[in-house]
Amino acid sequence: MRRCALFLMLAATAAGAQENEESPVFDYLFLQGGYQFSTPRADGPDANGFGIGGSLPLGHQMFFAGDYSSSRTQPFEIAGVTGRVQSTSVSFGFGGFHSLSRRADLNGSLSYISGTVRGQDGFGAIPADHADGVGIGASLRYLLTPRLEVTGGPGFSRVGGDNAWDAGAGVIVRLTRKVSLGLSASVGEDSYGLGVNLRTSVPVEAEHPADVEPRDETAPVEQTSP
Repeated sequence: MRRCALFLMLAATAAGAQENEESPVFDYLFLQGGYQFSTPRADGPDANGFGIGGSLPLGHQMFFAGDYSSSRTQPFEIAGVTGRVQSTSVSFGFGGFHSLSRRADLNGSLSYISGTVRGQDGFGAIPADHADGVGIGASLRYLLTPRLEVTGGPGFSRVGGDNAWDAGAGVIVRLTRKVSLGLSASVGEDSYGLGVNLRTSVPVEAEHPADVEPRDETAPVEQTSP
């Protein structure tokens, strides 16, 4: 689940594509939040939860990204005891992006990850397990239309001495100029994941302040007497 949330943040960065051909196609300034579901590849309980995150551009080819996610398994039984397991994670890091064309963007990220797993209900007496690590990810973003983007790529993390990889793909639909809906699917070493999120992008083009009227360049210039 933590890797699915990391993919959503890094690989499915906001698609604030503008209708104006002179404006930038991809946007790296956004806030997002959504629902996540995962199911194990082997025997085990399903899990679901939520995640929130965002991205902030730093210059023309760099960005800072952060994410928080929390998920909880369905109740399951071990040695006659029934309980749940809750997982939370926080990640933040830096990334870079390169424009391949007006329709394609390539980006990569390096993040610090901090995660905690704790028992609930019948497993509440089990001590919480905390681990830190790093994650890297890369994705290719392609704009099919001004309102539809597809994205996908691999990821790798090392948390608490354990290595893990995943890969995923997503679709981003721009509902309005500032609001987009994202759908994603991922596969990892031990689970499959699905996600849906809603995000708001901040347009990058400058706008005139509401209380300042733009100057009319066609108006005649008043001449003053010497």
